[in-house]
Amino acid sequence: MPKNRYRHKYIIKPDTNCWEWQGKSLNHGYPQLWHWDEKKIVIGSRYFYEIYKGKIPRGLVIDHLCKNTLCLNPDHLEAVTIKENIRRGNGTKLAYSEIDEIKDYYWAGFPESEIAEIYKINQSHVNRIVHGKRVVSA
Repeated sequence: MPKNRYRHKYIIKPDTNCWEWQGKSLNHGYPQLWHWDEKKIVIGSRYFYEIYKGKIPRGLVIDHLCKNTLCLNPDHLEAVTIKENIRRGNGTKLAYSEIDEIKDYYWAGFPESEIAEIYKINQSHVNRIVHGKRVVSA
C-alpha cells in the first residue's frame, strides 16, 4: 500500500510539523481510517507507525511525543509500554477517590468545564470518566 494514500486527509502544521488528521476520529480523539488490505477500521497513529517504522511490538502502545492525538507524523510517534505512556502523560494522575468525586459533581449538575478546572484535567477527560470510558491506573 502506498504510504501517501491518506495524504489528502491530513494537513501539515508548519509550527509543529504535526500531520494533523482532518477525517473521522474515534470518540477518544484518535484518527480512524479504513485499512484497505485488511478491510477494517484502524487507529491512524498505529497504522502510520507500522507503515513507516515497522510492526508495533506486542504489549506496547503508541505515544504521541507531540501530545497531539490527531497527529500521524511517524517522527512524533513512539512505541512504549502503557506504564511509560501514562508516566509521560499530562502529569495528572487521579486517585480512585477523585474519580468518585468527579462522578458525584457531574451527577449533581456541575458543568464538565468546572469539574475539569477543579481537577486540572481537560473537559473530555471528565466526560470519559463519568461515562465509564476512562481506564484508571492505581
